[in-house]
Amino acid sequence: MNAQPFTEVHSAFDARSIADGQAFTDDESGRSSRPLREFRAFTQKRGLPHPATPRTGMQRTRRCGCRTSGLRDRTTTQPCTECLDAGTVGTCPADPFSARFGRPLPKGMRDAAAHMDWETFLAAFRPADGPLVLNDFTARRTGSAHRTITARVRVDGENRTLEATGVGTISAMTAIVYQAGYPLEINSFHQQRAGTRIATFLECSRGYQRRWAMGIGETTAESIVDAFIAAANRVSEVR
Repeated sequence: MNAQPFTEVHSAFDARSIADGQAFTDDESGRSSRPLREFRAFTQKRGLPHPATPRTGMQRTRRCGCRTSGLRDRTTTQPCTECLDAGTVGTCPADPFSARFGRPLPKGMRDAAAHMDWETFLAAFRPADGPLVLNDFTARRTGSAHRTITARVRVDGENRTLEATGVGTISAMTAIVYQAGYPLEINSFHQQRAGTRIATFLECSRGYQRRWAMGIGETTAESIVDAFIAAANRVSEVR
């Protein structure tokens, strides 16, 4: 329900809207908007009932990022019904990453990972048993914008050293996984904080098949490299 404009305090509300608490909503930050604060002050001054928080069905945004609820405003990130019912703030049972770190997965990945527990989520999007295994890597700058990655990997049980130079880590790692025999195209790139570490989310494609993958590292470069290894293992499933 849309918020009514706040004009004169004595004429802005009728008794029913005050009692039902339907006049105002929270803003997108989760804090009370100015009209809502004034509405609550108005009801408190006159001893009328008012809701402590907006009810289910009113516009409200939380950090969980889940859009599976029946809330009316689809233009903003919304919590799911489970998140509202549980009263959790910053976590959502439908999003395993949000449930663990309080930050939402990218929309497409969130749909694919809905209601997975953390272990199942890792096995699906950061597989540890794929044909491409990273032993270690080094990264160095070559020029003002280029970066050279040297990766020591195991490909189908064979140890190899691969090296590529690109405009940044993403470009270099695209070449690395190509050399390893897993060409892929990056359609979408996202990063989030994962506690004290950094998570990278990639939507990649091979042919007409698309896959999501995740990497986690202490630094941005480590996170990107880990995500590309996961992405290569994900596209290895495509035949």
